[in-house]
Amino acid sequence: MSQDGNSVTCNSIMYSKRNLAVFFAGTFLVFINFFVSLTVLPPYLLELGGTEFQSGLQNTVFFMTAVLLRFYFGPLADRRGRKIPLLVGAFVFASAPGLFWFSSSVNMLLFSRIYQAIGLAAYLSAGSSLAADLAPPGRTGVYLGFYRNVLTLAILVGPSTALYIINQRGYGQWFLLSLIIGLFSCLLLLPVKTPKCIPAEGAGAFSDTFTVLKIPHVIKILTYIALTSLSYGALLTFVVIYITQVTAVANPGIFFSYFGLAGLLANLTVGYLSDRFGYQRVAGPILMILGAGNMVLYFLPAYPGLLIVSSLLTGIGVAGSLLVFISWLVAVAGNRLRATALSLQESTIDVTVAVGAFFVGIGSTRLGLATTFLLVGVVVFVPAIFAALQKKPGGQV
Repeated sequence: MSQDGNSVTCNSIMYSKRNLAVFFAGTFLVFINFFVSLTVLPPYLLELGGTEFQSGLQNTVFFMTAVLLRFYFGPLADRRGRKIPLLVGAFVFASAPGLFWFSSSVNMLLFSRIYQAIGLAAYLSAGSSLAADLAPPGRTGVYLGFYRNVLTLAILVGPSTALYIINQRGYGQWFLLSLIIGLFSCLLLLPVKTPKCIPAEGAGAFSDTFTVLKIPHVIKILTYIALTSLSYGALLTFVVIYITQVTAVANPGIFFSYFGLAGLLANLTVGYLSDRFGYQRVAGPILMILGAGNMVLYFLPAYPGLLIVSSLLTGIGVAGSLLVFISWLVAVAGNRLRATALSLQESTIDVTVAVGAFFVGIGSTRLGLATTFLLVGVVVFVPAIFAALQKKPGGQV
């Protein structure tokens, strides 16, 4: 196996539905802990004496740390195979709730989030690549869609369940349950079979990155992904706090239940629409739906029922947008540069979620969360109009 940092090729393994099912089950449990931490830790930090700005800061620190660590874990998944990063990521997500439980100050929680970022960098660097590795020829897009549905199911089940338990039993009971969930995820992932990786001739990782960025449409696709992630980060970090402030909803996590259901629907339909009409024709309208879902939140204090409308619109917008743009990216990048392109996609999401959470935190202290969500919606909606009106040149996907 190469030690020079050159790109590698991972051999396919026998296609096993059982192997795939076990991998998806383990991934589901890993991402329950991931998504719950994004929604539960901001209000938990407030209980520790922190501010709304610090609530956004801890998510920013988490995602930016993961971006830096991915420069190590991405190549590790290529040089050593997917298994090591998967298990490292699963273990970190399993053990991090213990650190959250014993955090008695804002600074301790920030350090715990830095530790948890190891899990995000390790698991996301290998998970989507393994989903593609396990796909039979010609079905890579379908399997990536299945993988994203697993993530959607995790956000559908995780946050609302966690917030219900926290309301009934407190944070400690949920963190204990998270440790148990994490243990089961590790046990499920241990027997998962992954391809063996061998050296391949080609440029190094940085050269491949620049090659991907020069491919037509890649910069545009990554920009669309960044807009989607800006909205996503604002919702994950602040929507629970906002709902608690302006409504009498007993379990604000219900937002993510509707959000997840809408995401499942989007994953089942948007892929077909993009195949039928082309990625660019679907990109604009789906982003407009996402922007509208954010803007609706501005009116939530006067009309609490709009919580459901916003959750459905943003659920369709986030899941549908990411599915369209990731599929579009895979199509234009080709097989040899697929992993590099997906790594850029993951880093774009992480950076934008982190930066978005940071600036939304600042906006919430100066303008209030209602106006801040309105502005986020406008920032997403206006470029989406231009994307929808843009004509599709001949031969463009």
